[in-house]
Amino acid sequence: MKRVSKNYIIINWVVIGWICYFLLLPIISNSICNLFPAKLFKSEVKKYSPFCGVTRDIQKIYLGNFSTIDFINHNTIKIFFFVIFELVWRFLILIFRFNEKNLIKADVVLHLFLVLLGIFFVFFR
Repeated sequence: MKRVSKNYIIINWVVIGWICYFLLLPIISNSICNLFPAKLFKSEVKKYSPFCGVTRDIQKIYLGNFSTIDFINHNTIKIFFFVIFELVWRFLILIFRFNEKNLIKADVVLHLFLVLLGIFFVFFR
């Protein structure tokens, strides 16, 4: 049985790094706002980003007062749970080192399904 290749392990660590950045963004966002222009997407595209307000909403989740959370972006909770699921999935891959051939197929099918589901929830609901 062939185990996961080194390249696939590197890809998983990169994805985990992006997820950690996303989860830390609400904590470090004030510092980042000083480096980048605010509302860059809106100024270029003339529409609000589909992710507008997610950082502030996740800050509210981190504070933990769920009874008073009023989300700015109705997709925040879906995005947050997707990111948590992705983090768990990537760590499972690294811990168990599944058979690469089957794993890559499962990874592609799973993420294709999740992307289509995300598109449905963001644009058609």
